[in-house]
Amino acid sequence: MLLTCLHNRKIELTILKIVSESSFKVKYKDVLKSIYMISIFRYDKSEPIHLLILQSIYSRLMGGPLSCPSLGSHWIDVGFNHTDPSIDLTSAKMIGAVSLLYFITEYPALAEEG
Repeated sequence: MLLTCLHNRKIELTILKIVSESSFKVKYKDVLKSIYMISIFRYDKSEPIHLLILQSIYSRLMGGPLSCPSLGSHWIDVGFNHTDPSIDLTSAKMIGAVSLLYFITEYPALAEEG
């Protein structure tokens, strides 16, 4: 757990260093700040957008509706290790879910191969 915390802190400091470099263009600073903000948010079951991101992942992979339940064995079918996907997102935080959704959206053929 301590190593995970230290690793996450190192990532946060690296992103902050890149963002603060004066040679970086303003448009990239804004993008990196957004990435940083997503990377520090934990999955929150009370946030509808967090569940919508997970449901979008499921829907794109399985072709089902966006209304799948937040808990169940269907999450294991799409590659999560637990019936509660928030457990898998504990260390990855929301950046893990957003990155997965981006990959599935931008590279659907590769996502289907998995």
